[in-house]
Amino acid sequence: QGGREHTIDAILDVLEVRFDPAVAGQFAAHIATIEDMQRLKRLLRSAVQVDDLEAFQHLLDADA
Repeated sequence: QGGREHTIDAILDVLEVRFDPAVAGQFAAHIATIEDMQRLKRLLRSAVQVDDLEAFQHLLDADA
C-alpha cells in the first residue's frame, strides 16, 4: 500500500513540476482510484514523457 501511495504522489509531483500545478491536480482523484501497481508505474513513466496534459489524459483513459 505504501508503494502504491508513493507512486501516486510521484505521478502527481511530476505533473505539477512539468505542467501547471492547479491543472495537474485534476488527475488526483482518478489516479487515486487505481490499484494496479503496474498501471501506476506505466503512468509515472508517461507523466515524465508526454508532451502535454491532454496526452496524459488520453493515456490515462486508454489504460483503464
